[in-house]
Amino acid sequence: MHTPDDTSTVSLRLLGRAERGAVMRHFLRLGPEERQHRFSHAASDDYIHRYCDGLEESGAILVGAFVDGEIRGLAELLGFAGSWPRTCEFAVSVQAAYQSRGIGTALIRQSLLVARNRWISRVCMTCLWENVRMRRIARAMGARVTTEGGEADGELRLLWPTCLSVLSEAAGY
Repeated sequence: MHTPDDTSTVSLRLLGRAERGAVMRHFLRLGPEERQHRFSHAASDDYIHRYCDGLEESGAILVGAFVDGEIRGLAELLGFAGSWPRTCEFAVSVQAAYQSRGIGTALIRQSLLVARNRWISRVCMTCLWENVRMRRIARAMGARVTTEGGEADGELRLLWPTCLSVLSEAAGY
C-alpha cells in the first residue's frame, strides 16, 4: 500500500511477542491527542509501560502498519472471555504525522478480516465523542454507532470465515 501523500510503502502484518518493544515505542511516539484518543485519557509514559507489560497476558491480537520499518499505526483486538458468539473489542492508533493517509482504514479492514478468520462474530469499539476520524471510519465499515455522555460506541457483525477470507488475510501480509 502506498500512502497518498508520499512514496513510502505501508505494510500491514500480525505482530508477535518479540515485537512488544516496537509496540511500546509506537505508543510512546503518540502525541497527547493521539494518546487521549487511543486510551480515552491522558496516558503517561508510565501508563504505556504498564499497558504494554500486560499485553501478553491479555491475549490481544495486534496488527501493525509499518512505514520504513517502524510501526506507525496499530490495531488491537482483545477478546471478551467466555463470550459466544465470540466478541472482541477493537482499538486503533495512528501517529499524527501518518494520519489522513488511509493507514487507519487499512488497519481496521485487515483487523476485521483477522477477527473474522478467528471465528469472532462481533467487534465492539468505544471512543471519545471528539474522535471524529474513528467514528467516521467505523460508520464507513458498516458499524452501528451510538453516542452517550462523551463517548461513542460502535458494533460490527462479522460473517463466518471462508476459504476466500483466509486466503485474503494471507495475501494481505
